[in-house]
Amino acid sequence: MKLKPKTMIQGLWSELLVIERSSNPEILANAWHSDPLAKYDFTMGQDKIEVKSTSSDERKHVFSLDQLNPSKSSRLLVASLIVRESAECENGLSVANMYDRICNRGISIDAKVHISTVMAEVAGNNFRQLDKVFFDYSQAADTLAFYESENIPRINKEYIPAGVSEVKFTSNLEGVESIETSATYNRGEDSELFKAL
Repeated sequence: MKLKPKTMIQGLWSELLVIERSSNPEILANAWHSDPLAKYDFTMGQDKIEVKSTSSDERKHVFSLDQLNPSKSSRLLVASLIVRESAECENGLSVANMYDRICNRGISIDAKVHISTVMAEVAGNNFRQLDKVFFDYSQAADTLAFYESENIPRINKEYIPAGVSEVKFTSNLEGVESIETSATYNRGEDSELFKAL
């Protein structure tokens, strides 16, 4: 019973870290989903970012079939990070701490309201827990990496039989080249969302 709220808080914290670490948190904040059940965490037109976190030593993440099979005109990056629970300390930050850090980056009132609204919608009845669970900021920031979706191992939609739905699978990103180390990645040049990372 206690695992589900912790998993939700970890996911929310991870998405806030992506906003906080970005070069333009205003853009990321405005692209952040308003629906907790949205397919992707950040959407700006054809450009999308999905955030995945794990507390494991390996970059293994669970995806839905649709998440790694975006429409042909869409461009999708997957943010991956390793998140470990921590005690409250200078480096152990809660969701509430992450919100404060983003607000201190000089974002607009509208962006602050949007972020707090999404936090409330995602947390629901667990909203009071958002300042009680802490994660290691340095560990997460050091492991944050972005991957082009087409490079991630996945199941192709065309291989799923008719009548089969809600397909989920685990992909291991170890050995997949991130955009930070790729010599060929340049698709972010014309993307306001990707440039904001």
